[in-house]
Amino acid sequence: DEGPAWLQSKHQWHEEQLMQLLELVRSGDLTLPTDFRENVEFYVSQLDADASEETFYDDRDLYLPLLTTTTAEAAEEAPYQRVVDESEEALIALEKLKAWSD
Repeated sequence: DEGPAWLQSKHQWHEEQLMQLLELVRSGDLTLPTDFRENVEFYVSQLDADASEETFYDDRDLYLPLLTTTTAEAAEEAPYQRVVDESEEALIALEKLKAWSD
């Protein structure tokens, strides 16, 4: 039994977030804070037989600080590289810009 239909999409979303975190933890790029486990346990504790969509608390902000921090750190580590577009259209635009003056 996978539970009520309203809950399945919520579970799928949380599973995807947890899989991303698992990859980061396994690679050594992330250490989970101690309260993270408590927050996940709270989510799971709501899944008793009396769970209803109206009373269910879906904390989607739980993963935000963890995933955005690692994404921001990765962005800082990688130097910016401009993509060179050598298409005919791009070369024409470049020539127009070179000829442009105020």
